[in-house]
Amino acid sequence: MIYVVVDGGEAGTAFLGSQGDVWDAQKDILWRRKSQSNFGLIILRSAIVIRL
Repeated sequence: MIYVVVDGGEAGTAFLGSQGDVWDAQKDILWRRKSQSNFGLIILRSAIVIRL
């Protein structure tokens, strides 16, 4: 971590492992939330169908 602070520049991006995409972590969070929502809807729908 100190190396990144001292070297600066491209070392920060390399340290984070974003592989050239600075929004990589945010995209991962978005996809996780979308998949959780979809899974929740599937469970809710199956619970409604089972009750009928």
